[in-house]
Amino acid sequence: MSLVVEADLAAKQRKSRVVQNLIVNQFKKPHGLIGGVAGWIMANRRSNIARNRWTVGLLNL
Repeated sequence: MSLVVEADLAAKQRKSRVVQNLIVNQFKKPHGLIGGVAGWIMANRRSNIARNRWTVGLLNL
């Protein structure tokens, strides 16, 4: 591979990693528009609903 192609590939991989980290971080500490989407996903995912119900049940509310 030429140096130009390798540099271009490395730049694309860095951008991909940055985008991936931005998305993953929204599930750690949601904020803003994307955080709202992440929160909605977490609240409405079937496996999370079951865990949420179990957790609230432990609180005896």
